[in-house]
Amino acid sequence: MSNKNLINCEFCFTKVEDLDTITLPCGYVVCSVHLESDDAVTKCVVCSEHTFDKSACYKMAKNSSKQKELNFRKKITLVNEKIDQIGTYFEDPDKFLDEYLNIIENEVTDRAQELKNDFNQQISDYKEIKEKIEENNFDKAKIIRINICFRLEIIRKCIRRKVNQAGNKEKEFIDPVLDLINKNLTNSIDKRITLDALVQISSSLIKQMTTIFTVIITV
Repeated sequence: MSNKNLINCEFCFTKVEDLDTITLPCGYVVCSVHLESDDAVTKCVVCSEHTFDKSACYKMAKNSSKQKELNFRKKITLVNEKIDQIGTYFEDPDKFLDEYLNIIENEVTDRAQELKNDFNQQISDYKEIKEKIEENNFDKAKIIRINICFRLEIIRKCIRRKVNQAGNKEKEFIDPVLDLINKNLTNSIDKRITLDALVQISSSLIKQMTTIFTVIITV
């Protein structure tokens, strides 16, 4: 850096490169770092007698060319950093693969946790609805029917999400089972069956749902 490129900041009196200075609307020249706050409108740091819009200040003829040059330098620096990074990948490809796979693994873990939280929330909602139903003295047969419908809906959402991502082979396996569960559920609700029979059907359907949910998780 040659002396001819240095200029005195009229606020902190530090010698800095001209490219790193900003000319204020009032004419004073200061280090650009003095304007790095997030405020769109700021008070003049030198004379303190006026405020100004920083965006308009940067667009002034004396400043705009400097901003373009600084932005260009930042892009060059970023490109050089990427080139250096690529160079390290060539030197140590195993490290690159480990870092990349760690990123993928973290994304998968985060997504799994998100799905788990969603599922737990649905279970919590189900329990809350069940408690409200019981508080309102619904008979047990109605509660069991609602339990079946609600649990099936929770599992169906999870299964359907998986089906949309699965191949034809998995769809051919899952869809018939869903149809069977729907058929059994419809028959159990449409018929006037005893409470004991309804409890038995509920238990059977829940086991089927659990089995299918376990299978699709491992597909």
